[in-house]
Amino acid sequence: MKKFKVLATSLALVSVSTYASQFSVIMYSANDPFIKNYAQELENLATLDKQELHISFSQSDVKVETLNIQKAFSENSSALIVNPVDPNRALQISNLGFKNKKTPIIYINRKPSNQSLKVYKNSYFVGTDASEAGRFQADILNTYCQNHNADKNGDGKISYVLLEGQAQLDDTIMRSMSLRSSLSSSPLSYEEVVALSADWKSDKASYELNQFINTNGIEKIEAIVSNNDAMALGALSTLQSLGYNQGEENKYIPIVGVDGSAEALAAIADGKMTGTVKNDHKSQAAVAYKIAKLAVAKEAITSKTLGRYIDDSNCVYIPYLKISATK
Repeated sequence: MKKFKVLATSLALVSVSTYASQFSVIMYSANDPFIKNYAQELENLATLDKQELHISFSQSDVKVETLNIQKAFSENSSALIVNPVDPNRALQISNLGFKNKKTPIIYINRKPSNQSLKVYKNSYFVGTDASEAGRFQADILNTYCQNHNADKNGDGKISYVLLEGQAQLDDTIMRSMSLRSSLSSSPLSYEEVVALSADWKSDKASYELNQFINTNGIEKIEAIVSNNDAMALGALSTLQSLGYNQGEENKYIPIVGVDGSAEALAAIADGKMTGTVKNDHKSQAAVAYKIAKLAVAKEAITSKTLGRYIDDSNCVYIPYLKISATK
């Protein structure tokens, strides 16, 4: 049985044996709960399969990411699963793959351009349609507001705060744009009072929301929509520190996130959050891992062999799932 190794950080220097069949997983950050769960699922799959797998984290730094990629090639990794710090660098990463024995590269979570996928035919993407998340968030919020007195100040519109992830990232842009578009076509009237950038981080979301409330008052906020669950939970922490979302119906502000993290699901079950859009990391990990196995074995990668539809750009999209409170 081959050893299984996980590099705690991308800068960890360890002595490793080189196996021609090892897979390398390079994640953009260890501080993102969704990404940590994704990495854990890949670890689980490799353990069951007795497949050597190296996991490293790039600390949101493209220089560290480059070192991780170079290290993977120096260890003769037969496949790379990459969650890029900056998807715009995918063409450079693909070029490295081509120059290093045409190593298969499976991009996950953050979609590179179709051009970078087409230039290197041994590259793939497994992820989601980010715009679907925004639409589903709008559906969850609409359902809640249609069944509750969400317009607490009676001005005829529901004023919401949008918490956004990393600026200029496609997931951030598409989730936010889709949410706004869906709410604008809703039978209810919505107003975005502010969009706060919190880089996917819970503590930053809590801080930014607290600053906004200190300046403008909490009365301006009738709903909160977040690009991910971590920021949604940060917002919940701020609201609870002010006596909201602790069980009193007249002091409840609906919060909707994305990811379906265990913490968010618990908050929904407890009636503290309204809903989330599940980002199915287990299915995504299973597909990414299967592509790596098929590519290394030089077997056909088709919708039939994957059990999932793969398009002409070598992209596989895993559907989101709406999850909301029953009250």
